Amino acid sequence: MLKPKYYSSLFLCLLLLPAQFLLAQSDADQTEEKEEMPSLFSVLSQLEEVNIELNTDFKKLMVGKNKEEYQNGEFKILRENGDDIILPVEVRARGRFRKKICGIPPIKIKFNKDGLKENGFRKKFNELKVVSHCDTTHTEIAESIVLREFLAYKIYNEITPHSLKTLVLEMSYVDSEDNFDFGKHFAFFIEDYEDLEHRENGKMVEAFNISKESLDSETLHRMILFQYMIGNTDWRVNSQHNIKFLVNQDSTIHFPIAYDFDFSGFVNAYYGIPNPDYKLTSLRERRFLSDSLTAVEICKTTIPFFQTKKEVILKMIKEFKQLPKINRKDLQTYIKSFYKIISDEESAMLGFMKRSA
Repeated sequence: MLKPKYYSSLFLCLLLLPAQFLLAQSDADQTEEKEEMPSLFSVLSQLEEVNIELNTDFKKLMVGKNKEEYQNGEFKILRENGDDIILPVEVRARGRFRKKICGIPPIKIKFNKDGLKENGFRKKFNELKVVSHCDTTHTEIAESIVLREFLAYKIYNEITPHSLKTLVLEMSYVDSEDNFDFGKHFAFFIEDYEDLEHRENGKMVEAFNISKESLDSETLHRMILFQYMIGNTDWRVNSQHNIKFLVNQDSTIHFPIAYDFDFSGFVNAYYGIPNPDYKLTSLRERRFLSDSLTAVEICKTTIPFFQTKKEVILKMIKEFKQLPKINRKDLQTYIKSFYKIISDEESAMLGFMKRSA
């Protein structure tokens, strides 16, 4: 059942109006409507309950996942009255490590632009990335990893607005060839880069070996400390490993946008490998990946900000009921261990420098 949390009347009308009504509008009305159309991601983000079904040839997807070739499918928003929204899509496997080892790999969905427009969604933002349950045999463990990583993204949103938005849904996976239903599982969706660019009034760019002076220092420092907090060493600024850059249209300053947190101690994925570059023996070990000068700056300006977020973050974890209670307690303990390290400047510097890159 679709239950909107909060909607402008326009957004709700766009979701519920049939395509035929939209097509019947005058050209002038359509032009005005399209300018105000919400993205599919923004609509799904504002719904409390929604039944989603992804229909494609999953056997073909799994066998050919390393080729990353698009194949046809359907993305269905199912409604109790039977008036379902069916969007034609193209689907392919994506990712690196997870693509190799997962039965259900991460997926990229490209929506047909005409299909979006006809159903009241903004056609410009027509791509979504999906992080699915990886292991098809131990789904409870696999889904807990999905939920932990989603929660890491949500905490990152709390730390900086310069971050990708995500939403978590239960999605059914149905094979289009034999109509086999793989069941309903938690998955999280990552917004289209163009959605982020629109929201930030910027442009995603490649910037290898970027100078420190070209980076927004506040965003950089918050990102570094966030990665340390969640115990993630699977990132690099200079090589753009799990980092993108966004440049605001009004300046040349680059904002680092971090993503992919499954190799962090916070997520603690069963398939994760401790980073051999730092001789780690566990994913839960932390390493501060920056220099001593940056560490001093972070101690003076960034740690006080993080201290104001402590109770907010712990509350986010506690109230994330999709995750089993034992998982939530474990995550709270892990975050509290971070806050013990940064409890004062001397303790923080000692923790950073003992384990810095």
